[in-house]
Amino acid sequence: MRKLWLTCSSQTTAILGALLLLPPAPAPRGEHGHQPKQHSPPAARGGLAESLPPAAGTWHPTSAPCHPSPHLQPGPCSQVLRLLNLGWLPKPPGRAATPGPGFPSLEELCLAGPTCSFVSDEALGRLLHSSPNLRLLDLRGCARITPAGLRDLPCRELEQLYLGLYGMSDRLTLAKEGSPLLTEKWAHTLRELDLSGQGFSEKDLEQALAAFSGTPGGSQPALCSLNLRGTRVTPGTVSSVISSCPGLRFLNLESCRCLPRGLKRAYRGPEHVQRCLEQLLTSPASPS
Repeated sequence: MRKLWLTCSSQTTAILGALLLLPPAPAPRGEHGHQPKQHSPPAARGGLAESLPPAAGTWHPTSAPCHPSPHLQPGPCSQVLRLLNLGWLPKPPGRAATPGPGFPSLEELCLAGPTCSFVSDEALGRLLHSSPNLRLLDLRGCARITPAGLRDLPCRELEQLYLGLYGMSDRLTLAKEGSPLLTEKWAHTLRELDLSGQGFSEKDLEQALAAFSGTPGGSQPALCSLNLRGTRVTPGTVSSVISSCPGLRFLNLESCRCLPRGLKRAYRGPEHVQRCLEQLLTSPASPS
């Protein structure tokens, strides 16, 4: 199996259990020949909702349900895994489970959903513990994922990272620190970065985006798409990242409260991005 796309269906729980865990070893039978009760795999519940805004330059979610076999097992050649619009529910920790074989060849993982997801660092680690070749990671809506959890992933050459929180930031207590952990690890390879709706502080974002000005060997950063919608990014930080990333072709500054009036919009194309830089350098520093 090289690709798996999964939207919510009646077999979601069984499929996720097969993906996250090794098949349980046969348990010894009781004295009357009855099979002892087994712990069930982590449950997932979901409903198809409106599609998320598509990540720049990647896939477009589909709402057509699929019905693969509940006995589906991960394979070493799996390269794309997309579990769309799933509402994961936490379960109390039970008996320790043996990690599955994982996805050694995985290059793309999408766990995006339009509502707040309960996907945790622990669940993400179990999926990606053997995936050093990951290139695209889409966690839009996964508000419980932390920068520290992402830093511990084995992939070192991530190119596309989507952490946007759409229409839910006002209902959550978001981390104000930690974004530098992401760029310190992946600034040399990231081409697309989505931090929209995240609650990182002005100083934290400044430190994170400064990583693009110090890529190894003095080479130009690969960053070409940056979504900062609804964040607390400051004019100085935006100016710095534009100056450091000459290949930047998309920049979303909508609803950025710390920016001056007239600059809070999306810029598409290198000419418009450079025009944004010119406006930042000549506009008053105070936001409005």
